[in-house]
Amino acid sequence: MDHRSAALRDIIKTLVIRSARVTMHPGRRVVIPKEVLRDIVEHAREEAPREACGLLLGSSEGSDVVIKVNYRAENVSESEFLYEVSPYDIYRALKEAESSGMELVGVYHSHPLGEPIPSPIDVERAVPGLVYLIVSRGDLRAFELVEGELREVEVSIDGGDPPASINPSAPRT
Repeated sequence: MDHRSAALRDIIKTLVIRSARVTMHPGRRVVIPKEVLRDIVEHAREEAPREACGLLLGSSEGSDVVIKVNYRAENVSESEFLYEVSPYDIYRALKEAESSGMELVGVYHSHPLGEPIPSPIDVERAVPGLVYLIVSRGDLRAFELVEGELREVEVSIDGGDPPASINPSAPRT
């Protein structure tokens, strides 16, 4: 990565930190509508074997972080085993959140060939105040950055059980 890309990522990270108002606490959970989860899984299938990525817009409601919209983003990483959300998509999502009265509450990405566990690079790039959803081979997990570590957060599917398969590498039916 050249110095211009690194500088741009630092600027975007600063903007995201300033816009992130969600503060996670023990006992909080992430609520995701079934249809949003379904779209995230479909996005992961479409991008496989590359990692899919996107942004999560919503709000903090009582003790919950409620995801209302997923915003598909372009993965601009040159590696199929990493993700890097397009700075342009981050900007557009922040503008959409602002105009719709929502907040940027998180980021999602897929691990098409691995487990839904944050990699060291996922931890290094994490921003305080956001939740991180990872979808992988039939599983979904959420994390938040606490004292330099991504710690797991409870996920609740709003609208019933999760889709029959959340396997991003499974063929579409």
